[in-house]
Amino acid sequence: MPAFKTWASMLAAQKDVKLVLVDLHGYRHSYGAISAALAGKQVLPRARVALGGISASLFAAETLRSFPEVDFVIRGDAEEPLLSLTRHVCSSASVPLSSNPNLTYRVQTRRPFATHCAWQGAFGTATRPIYSR
Repeated sequence: MPAFKTWASMLAAQKDVKLVLVDLHGYRHSYGAISAALAGKQVLPRARVALGGISASLFAAETLRSFPEVDFVIRGDAEEPLLSLTRHVCSSASVPLSSNPNLTYRVQTRRPFATHCAWQGAFGTATRPIYSR
C-alpha cells in the first residue's frame, strides 16, 4: 500500500472514480468536510461529490447553494438512499434522481431540490421529514 501525504494525492492515484463521499457531522467537522469535498472535485473534476451526516442533513439546501462543488446531500439514514445514488452515478441503467429518497440536489435552475424523506432505516422513528421543500 503506497504512503500518501495528502488526501488529494490519494484521490489522484485512483482510477475511474465516479462518486466521492464525505461525512459531515457537527460544527467542528464542517471546515474539514467541505475542504475534503472541494479537494475531491478539484482532483477529480468528473466525479460527483456527495455529503451525508447530521450537519449535512440539517443544512442541505444551504450547503448546495454555497458550495457548487457539492453535487448531492443525503439527508437522514443513508443506507438505502446511498445505494440508490450509487446506482444512479455508477450504472449505465440509471435510476432517476427524483425517485431517490432523502436526497437533495440541484435541478437545472441551480436551486436545491429535495426528494421526499421516506427512508428512515430499520430503527427510524422520525415522525416528520428532516428537511422539506
